[in-house]
Amino acid sequence: MSEREDLSALSRMVDAALQLAAQMKQDTAAYILSMASLEISNAMKATGRIGRDDRKG
Repeated sequence: MSEREDLSALSRMVDAALQLAAQMKQDTAAYILSMASLEISNAMKATGRIGRDDRKG
């Protein structure tokens, strides 16, 4: 897999875990996962995977 594909796969996994943590009312886990999601998003931007208009949130 390319770096872009790896980051995309990782992003999907973290987002799924974040949704589950929120559903389970695991606030600390959800917070940590949201920080991981932000880091992945920044890495994706740095590799040109997403542009300024494609950001989440």
